[in-house]
Amino acid sequence: MIGSEKIAVVRGGGDLATGIIYRLWRTGFRVLCLEIQKSLVVRRTVSAASAIFNGSITVKALAIAGGVLEAVCREIS
Repeated sequence: MIGSEKIAVVRGGGDLATGIIYRLWRTGFRVLCLEIQKSLVVRRTVSAASAIFNGSITVKALAIAGGVLEAVCREIS
């Protein structure tokens, strides 16, 4: 941990991992999601992996912004 900040790293951004990411985020963790270059995700409409490849996705109240290597979660205001 850096100071009092809680950080979780999740390997994979599929639909199940996205559920875990959401729960971690709701309990106060900052979440870093890692995904392989050619994702094997089947349900992209509900997966954090979509943010990595499409730029962003919203799942419930969780906005996920992505890049080539990571997806960063933040609350929608």
